[in-house]
Amino acid sequence: MHKLLIFVAFGLILYSLFSIVTAQDDWRNFLPCSDGEEKPCGSNLGVCKAGKRICSGGSWRPCDLENYPAPEVCGNGLDEDCNGIADDCFDPFPLIFVVICVVIFAFGWFLYSRN
Repeated sequence: MHKLLIFVAFGLILYSLFSIVTAQDDWRNFLPCSDGEEKPCGSNLGVCKAGKRICSGGSWRPCDLENYPAPEVCGNGLDEDCNGIADDCFDPFPLIFVVICVVIFAFGWFLYSRN
């Protein structure tokens, strides 16, 4: 049982790390900055409009976007999630990571059952 828990925990850690690295507010937004400094943020893809992020008090403030990405609405010809593809209603990435977690779990179960 001990080995199985280790592999399940390892799978969850990998998934969490991937989620952190690919988040919209990536690690560069946590670096120190000079007050008044500005940098672009967001994108002009789909219905979204790029904005700017302003440094205040030594840290970056949230992006002042005009239009934020939203869940995709299928069949209207618009790109609400701002990924450059209109009406893409299937996102394979969560499915891929579920499969990876299942494989890691199965591998851990295999190792556990051998002992």
